[in-house]
Order: sequence, then structure tokens, then C-alpha cells
Amino acid sequence: MSNRIFALLFFVLVGHVLAAVPAAAPVESALRRFLDAELQHRKASYQIGPLSSFDGLQPCPQPPRVSWPPGAQPSGSTQVSVACPSIGWVVKVPVTISETRYGMVTTRAIGAGEVLADTDVQRVVVPNPTLARSVLQEPGEVVGQSARSGIPAGSWLRAFMLRPPQVVKAGQKVQVHAGGDGFAVLADGIANRSAAAGEVVAVRMGSGRLVQGVAQKDGTVQVQY
Repeated sequence: MSNRIFALLFFVLVGHVLAAVPAAAPVESALRRFLDAELQHRKASYQIGPLSSFDGLQPCPQPPRVSWPPGAQPSGSTQVSVACPSIGWVVKVPVTISETRYGMVTTRAIGAGEVLADTDVQRVVVPNPTLARSVLQEPGEVVGQSARSGIPAGSWLRAFMLRPPQVVKAGQKVQVHAGGDGFAVLADGIANRSAAAGEVVAVRMGSGRLVQGVAQKDGTVQVQY
């Protein structure tokens, strides 16, 4: 009889010990694994917020599922979702991600239509994480591009401010390369509008006929039949 009482007390004691293990115990390690993997290719550090929301929850019998909530940005002050599907709880944990982000800034005033050179821009640290999301970050994204309109000196460069340079100008005489099955023809015409490489442009030929072709990097127009 005493052995049975001892066994009962043992299982009750073990049950109390297991119940005392906070749900937050495995959560932090799961969060760190997730964030380490997500940020491994970025120069970023993170700080996990309070985990007190897990104190009254039943511990998850399997490793909790960690993910970005819908709409969450993986930078600045954000949130990470931690879920235990088998029990049904989901908790959003505040996380602060600090990262050195760079952006491209003009070093002088740029006129509309000007093509940007290396000396026209510089890469500097962006102080605001929100601003960093919209600013172009690499020289290759801006050098060789044309300004859609005038850009003041010291401006952060964004994609909508630039376009590929125009290789064909409206009213310009261009060489048209026309080709098809078994034939190729070269002729001159007048471009009806300006176009960047890869854009469709209409060209009026000497006969008065209007043809459409694709502007090439060398300023010619390719017409395919």
C-alpha cells in the first residue's frame, strides 16, 4: 500500500514540475534560430522583446512554429509570430532589428534627361529604416540611368526618378534593320518619338510608310517580320 502511495505522490510531483516549466522556455531559442537564419546575409543585429505573454500558456509539446506575421517588415521595430499548432496558441513577439543600410545620393544637381556618372552619386548610410526601403542602394542601379526630371544635389535616389537612357530621339534619323525568313533589309527613317533600348518606337520611312520596331542599344531600330 505504501509503495502505491509513493508512486502516486511521485507522479503528482512530476506533473507539478512539468507544469511549472514556462511556455517561454523553448520559445527564445526558437526565436533566435529563426532570426539568425533570416538575417544571416545581412549586417544586422536584433533584440527580442519581453516574453511574459507566454507565462500563463501551456508549454508546446513540439518546437513552436516561428514566422513573420502578414505585413510585418523584417527591419526596425517589428513583430515575429510564434505558434503552437497542436495546442492552438499564437503570440506575436516584439523584435527590434538594427541594420546598417546604405543608399545612393546625388553629389550635384542633375538636369532632366542627364545620364548619371560615377561622380554624380555617392553611397552613404541611410539613418532612417523606413527611408531605406524606398532608396536605391547600389551604384549599379543608378549609374548609366537617365533622370526623368531635375534632381537637386543631395537627393536620395529612388527608382521612379530614373529611367534607362534614350538611345533614339524623336525626329532623329535612324537606321532600320528589317528582317524575316530568308531576307534582311537596311534603310533609313525618322523616329516618331524618343525611346530607350528595348522600347517599341515608330519610324517613318522615306516612302512615307510608318513601321514599328524595337530600339537597340546602338541606336538602330530592329523590325522583325
